[in-house]
Amino acid sequence: MNEELRENKISITYNNKNYDLCEYMFGVLKMDHNNPLCCVSEANNSFSIDYFRGCSFQCAYCHVQGIYEDLDKNLRMRIKAEPRSKFSIKEIIDELIKHPYFVKDKSIISIATSSTEPFANPVVTKKTLEIMEYFVQIGYKNPFWIVTKAGIPSEIVNKLKKIVDNGNKVMISICWANNPIEIEPVKNNRFRNIELLKDTGVCVSWYLRPLVKEWGANKENLDGMFKSISEKYYDYIDMIVPGGLRWTEGIEFGLKDMRKLEMPDLVKENNKKTLSNEIETCIIELCNKYFPNKPVYFNSSCAISHMLNRTNIAMLNIFDKSICYKSICKNNCFEKCKNICFDKDDLEYYREELKKQGFNIKLLSIDFNNKIKSIPDFNSFSYAEKQQIRKSIALLYSERNKWMKAKRLNKNSIIGVCAPSGYVKEKNKEELDYAQKLLKELDLEVKYSKNLYSNSLGYSATVEEKQEDINFLIKNKSVNAIAFAKGGNNANSILDLIDYEDIKKNPKIFFGFSDNTVLLNAIYKMTGLITYHFTNFKGLFESEIDFNKEQFITAFIHGYKGNVKHNSDWLTIRKGKCTGKLIGGNLGSIVKILNTKYSPIFKNNILFIEDLSLEDGIEEVSSLLYELKMNKVFDKISGLLIGNYDSESDIQIEDLVSEVTKDYNFPIIKCNDFGHTKTNIVLPIGIKCTMDADNCKLIFEENTVR
Repeated sequence: MNEELRENKISITYNNKNYDLCEYMFGVLKMDHNNPLCCVSEANNSFSIDYFRGCSFQCAYCHVQGIYEDLDKNLRMRIKAEPRSKFSIKEIIDELIKHPYFVKDKSIISIATSSTEPFANPVVTKKTLEIMEYFVQIGYKNPFWIVTKAGIPSEIVNKLKKIVDNGNKVMISICWANNPIEIEPVKNNRFRNIELLKDTGVCVSWYLRPLVKEWGANKENLDGMFKSISEKYYDYIDMIVPGGLRWTEGIEFGLKDMRKLEMPDLVKENNKKTLSNEIETCIIELCNKYFPNKPVYFNSSCAISHMLNRTNIAMLNIFDKSICYKSICKNNCFEKCKNICFDKDDLEYYREELKKQGFNIKLLSIDFNNKIKSIPDFNSFSYAEKQQIRKSIALLYSERNKWMKAKRLNKNSIIGVCAPSGYVKEKNKEELDYAQKLLKELDLEVKYSKNLYSNSLGYSATVEEKQEDINFLIKNKSVNAIAFAKGGNNANSILDLIDYEDIKKNPKIFFGFSDNTVLLNAIYKMTGLITYHFTNFKGLFESEIDFNKEQFITAFIHGYKGNVKHNSDWLTIRKGKCTGKLIGGNLGSIVKILNTKYSPIFKNNILFIEDLSLEDGIEEVSSLLYELKMNKVFDKISGLLIGNYDSESDIQIEDLVSEVTKDYNFPIIKCNDFGHTKTNIVLPIGIKCTMDADNCKLIFEENTVR
């Protein structure tokens, strides 16, 4: 355990009263001004980089009043912003990224949350941007969080957009609770220029805090605030984050002794914010009235988790689940947080990962009742250490389950087969039976759905029959995988009828291709479960092709990550290298679900496409590609992988792609290893991968199954 974090304390006497303050920033990584990490602290949700000390805003409740190094010789907060140390931004960040607690692309970086208003003046603003831009420069995509009371400087908007376009998530929290002038001396428009952030990709939250009853937080005043902000800024605010005031000895010292103000009635527990049930209820009512479609979070960790679309970054759902239930969550994070669970394999995995950070801890259990049970006892760790352990487990859990993976198949696993697209003809029966025979040789069982051979409509089963079949297999806990029997053209008819909540509860392997692309992408989008673009069941082991069998065993039984095996020549169409999640499938099917809630998230991801020349001729393929272009798909993706398309025309699909995307520079590879061809590689939709077009490589960065 890091004893250094335990000893960050200095006792002072003022007006015959004793106070215990922090000598350095609370949670500072190094209590040594000769180390760059004296400028970085472990905050509840993030690493806070505080290049400056001193703040012209001088808020009476500022927790900086409890940090001795930030006070002047008269024990008052410094007003003028001055560098905290002799180190440059580059030196501070270079040291931080070597720290065992830091995770590339994942650790959240907050800026100036422990000291100076980040947009206080042009000099401070420049350093705030320099921190973000240096991470971009070195190729790190860590998210950023900035809390401001100064409004948005117009000159930084374009720079923020470039940072977001690089793949770094950015949240700016506008802090305003209309407190009196003796509490917040600077009176300005906190929402200045917020409208300029509209199309930048920056996530904007109204940081409605601190709300204190003694300072005017009552229903009448709050109603006026909500009405005014809603009328002016509704379209520019993504979420609302109310909060009370925490108690610390430093805050009490600053309010009572230095400013001679009355101390509000607060819960005297370090880092515990006081917000009455009455105010919380009022906030929810006003949010429903003035911000009806906006999420409301009573903890900043929930807001950041929403931006990152993951379970709570500080395990608040385990340690204070009441926060989850009182908040209004507008995405699927609430369901993920509510259904979080840890098995023995998870605990052992977290133990090994925590060991790499220097924590020798054996996790016995993690649950809603006992929180974290461990050896040594979790509560024996310091506050900062406990926060780091919680953040690490939350991140590890999220990465392990963010896009859920089904468990690998083993002996006696059951594969359910249904036909959600075209109907299975009698002539297909021999192909299905052949696939079943070979699966039995692998010690796998096959279960056909009730309406597999139904042709009630003359071209397919009815919608009711299809949804009955797929939902039966989803709910059946003995079924480990679901294979789509064949392609067709109307799998989208059941998208609204699939039981996505049951998929989350019973994650299974889903595989197929062609028209079933709509199902694979919809399931991934609605549940977070990785699905698999692979041959449909009827062609699973067509003509005893060993390549498909090898792919099936490697991807679904053994599981693998690393270089994807080639079965044909791969061609570089446009050079380059990119990383992202793999999404896509049949070109026409992808276009079907554009601009629906089932549409893939294209931003910073790698798209793969294939098509069938018998159905879509070269003109139709051209039209579909332009459909993607008009919908800004090519503006968003980081790379493109083209699969099989056998055309009788001299014009090949890669020629069309090159023409349609000539104004873009993302890398492109062409191969014949997936699509309407006899051999298919398994392409997991949602898996993180790297595409190296220079060397014609596709690399899975994580395992295909659990």
